[in-house]
Amino acid sequence: MLSYVIKRILRRPFVSLGSLVLACALCLALCFLVQYRSRQAAQLEEIRDSYQILCTVTDARGVNTESLRLAKRYVEFIEDEEEGLGAYIKDLKITRELMVEYVDYWQTDVSGFIDTPYRVALGLSDPACSALTDPARGGAYHLDTEDFFHSEEALCLVPETDYEGLRDKTLCCVLSSPYTKEGAYSSAAYDLRVAGYYRGPGNVLLVPYEFAQNAGYEIADTRSVDSISFVLKDNTKSEEMRNKAMEHFTVPAPSSFSGRAGLVIKDHVYRMTMGEMEQNVKQADRLIPVSLALSLAAGFLAAYIGVRGESRTYALMRTLGLGAGRLGVQVLAEQLLLPALGILLAGLSLGQMKPALLFLGCYGLGCLLAVLRPVLARPTKLLRSQE
Repeated sequence: MLSYVIKRILRRPFVSLGSLVLACALCLALCFLVQYRSRQAAQLEEIRDSYQILCTVTDARGVNTESLRLAKRYVEFIEDEEEGLGAYIKDLKITRELMVEYVDYWQTDVSGFIDTPYRVALGLSDPACSALTDPARGGAYHLDTEDFFHSEEALCLVPETDYEGLRDKTLCCVLSSPYTKEGAYSSAAYDLRVAGYYRGPGNVLLVPYEFAQNAGYEIADTRSVDSISFVLKDNTKSEEMRNKAMEHFTVPAPSSFSGRAGLVIKDHVYRMTMGEMEQNVKQADRLIPVSLALSLAAGFLAAYIGVRGESRTYALMRTLGLGAGRLGVQVLAEQLLLPALGILLAGLSLGQMKPALLFLGCYGLGCLLAVLRPVLARPTKLLRSQE
């Protein structure tokens, strides 16, 4: 039967070649569409999993993000995994400021109390809390103590320009809190061991956050924070987190007089990017069924052109004893052999065999619908229609 089918194909080369080109072109279009849809969906998942939505606490007007003098209850609410935001966030970064009144450079080459060049002792929970130590903002630091930022010890980082003279030394610093109960003022002395440096000159001593928080409580009987930022753990729950956060925070506005702190959720770029890519995936999902419908129509059209004018031949073959089923298989093979080879080759070349096979099924169904009528019709009726 195969030799007969090949002979029939060669008798009408232009029709056969036209059906091959049409099937290949439409199959390639479908494969490219499926490939594009898969790539967009993969990028969508990657962005959803890897994009970091930064959330920053500000004042009510959204102007300041540092020296906020916030009550410790804000941190407690953020860290609470049951009633607060703890289940939604990660990479919590907090700072606490203390004022440096003066420094006694004992155990150094300088002795006695002198007017200190350092004005602030800034407690950091993470190097990204400050531009002085955050590499992403041009900062840099060196630690002699590995777990500096998570320590409760009295440690400090000094400017790089001061480090050589103060390395492994101890500074007796008199610290005070800018945030006190009922405006009361108090201070206390702490021996800070120099445990590293941050790049460049400066008038800030960097200390571990837990030490700064504990010292602030000892000095002023209060626990406050001066900056808070964190990253969402699951970007798909950003709206849920936002609604929960607004129980304690407010949306910053230039004209706001709210007593609450503001919370900026920097998800605009994320939402815009996700919206565009989701729209691309939806459009591809709508176009794939259209492409399959076109493949069915193309199969029907190509087979219809191929069997048109062959009714007399089919009638004679039926009259000579060829069954309708066998004739149908031969005619369908004649119309489908070259397009099927082209479709499979297109699928293999693009690594998209599943959509190629799906296309072949729709194309073959179209061919079958086109050949059924002339094949199944009674021979006498076909001959009468030819007369």
